[in-house]
Amino acid sequence: MNETMNKETANAMNNVFSLIQRNNLADDAKQVIGHDDDGNEISIVKKTVRFEIAKGKRAQVDISNPDIINSVDKINAARHGVDIMSYVICRELANLQGHEEELQKMGFDDVADFGRSVFGYSRNTVNQYVRVGKAFILPDYSVMPALPSTISVSAMLEILAYVQKDGGALDVPLLTNLYNNGILADGMSTKAIRDSLLKWSQSNALEAGQESGESKQDESKQGKKRGRKAKADVSQQGQESAPASIIDRLNDMTPDAAAGNALNALEILSAIFQKFAGENESEVWQGSISILQDIAREFVK
Repeated sequence: MNETMNKETANAMNNVFSLIQRNNLADDAKQVIGHDDDGNEISIVKKTVRFEIAKGKRAQVDISNPDIINSVDKINAARHGVDIMSYVICRELANLQGHEEELQKMGFDDVADFGRSVFGYSRNTVNQYVRVGKAFILPDYSVMPALPSTISVSAMLEILAYVQKDGGALDVPLLTNLYNNGILADGMSTKAIRDSLLKWSQSNALEAGQESGESKQDESKQGKKRGRKAKADVSQQGQESAPASIIDRLNDMTPDAAAGNALNALEILSAIFQKFAGENESEVWQGSISILQDIAREFVK
């Protein structure tokens, strides 16, 4: 094992194995409800387990059976072990991308082709792992400090679509603010992260649209006051200095940035439909937009 697989990662795995091998109940599975006449604590076995996927309106369940609690704890410990090993895979695939020219000399198209042939991963899986490894996983295989230390790779992929700039760089201040402002929180499931970010993005899109509309109304009033000639001059100047649109920048855009722009556009569309399409049509447009979002995530090279 690499010396840098540092003690932190090795210790984390040791903790996982300790939890799996443990037979006694964890401290958080016991709740003190009072004291007897001698001052001794009276406790009951009870643990609240949150759902990854809500069951109807229920998002958690209280469990009092020690055997069930132990099984749930061991499964969750094993899942965390899988996450830790996934961090290693993501980081090392990102490292392999730095040797892409050498891989091509060996007969592979790119790191995705190498990963598909050597490890049996799909090209998309390799590319997604590379993205996460580059953006979020440190050389010692730990997660960057702005994220919860136990976050899953799938959750990081959801977040990456919102915090990656056009050039592929990570918007660290935005990522930090998402957690500091309570939009994201430690322990959220991948679905909860997806829903929270979508709601936040839609809210931002609507606010931006309203501000843009108000700004255009103000400009229109000012233009009328200046007269037709001034208005024509302003229009001409605007055409000359107008920034390139997303379509104009497609040739220079990376697949990651293109996917991000597509997802942002779909979020704006979703916000518009949510506000104006009405409840009767919601199932139709929500399903269609969800399909397009999945396609956008999949075409990342």
